[in-house]
Amino acid sequence: MKIPKFWIRVKQTGKFPDGKSFEILQYGCSDESLERAREDGEQRATELVEKLSKGNRLRSFSPRGDYALARPIREEIISNNSLHNARIVITRNAYGAKVLNTDRIMFIDVDLARHFPGFDLLTHLVAFFKKIMMDDVARARTARTGQKQVPTLATNSEQERKVVNYLESYCKRNPEFGVRIYRTKAGMRLLVTHTFFVPEAKDTQNLMDELGVDPLYAHICQTQQCFRARLDPKPWRCGYKRPKVRYPYEKQEEEIFKIWLAEYESKKANFRTCEYLGALGNCKIPNEISTCICLHDEESGALGLNLKLA
Repeated sequence: MKIPKFWIRVKQTGKFPDGKSFEILQYGCSDESLERAREDGEQRATELVEKLSKGNRLRSFSPRGDYALARPIREEIISNNSLHNARIVITRNAYGAKVLNTDRIMFIDVDLARHFPGFDLLTHLVAFFKKIMMDDVARARTARTGQKQVPTLATNSEQERKVVNYLESYCKRNPEFGVRIYRTKAGMRLLVTHTFFVPEAKDTQNLMDELGVDPLYAHICQTQQCFRARLDPKPWRCGYKRPKVRYPYEKQEEEIFKIWLAEYESKKANFRTCEYLGALGNCKIPNEISTCICLHDEESGALGLNLKLA
């Protein structure tokens, strides 16, 4: 995973070919020390100043949302757990929410609209649960594993049937596949439970494509060599604002962020990020993935009652 422990801001000045002055800001990072992070930042800043001083244009880049594709993930590390077959790191993202990052345990967001353009995402998901999760096989599996059984959901549209047919077909073709299913504010989250995956591997990317994963998310997994799942509600969905400062903090910025965080923790108390709906397929789960499940479900409020999704 590309999540360095140390980050630092570096500023340098220079002059354009026409003599006008400029100042640039770069971020240096390192897993070793703050000094190494400073060296990295100084090098990047020096290279950038040289390019601008020679009149070279910078390549334009328009990031989508809060994802950063080219550089390591610039987020504060909250906790770092190294298991036998996987590493789990919790970070805090640009808008202050905690994120679970893992190098081998697959979290994915499924974009069903890729398979069925124009269909409502949650409607399809509900149809899927009614048909797949409540049949006799699923009930028997639920009884054996102690997993939550999905309640009966009334859905009858042709659109829902198409989604059910697709997912049924996938599970029949892949009997080894196991997954936990969650509802989110905008759609659904899948946690694949039967085995481990390497994010940048071709087989992993092919699987995510077949399951209809958001192409941007799949590309991020490949580039950053990890899977990500947001644990905290988005601030604006809790009636709050984004923080005005971003990690790494300087001087008074850290105090500003602490004040923001205290209010955010209070605001988010009545919300959760996702809701656990049930499990499908292979019920054998490796111990490390079980550990990740417990951490994810507790931090995200997936098993909580009477909490709004945000």
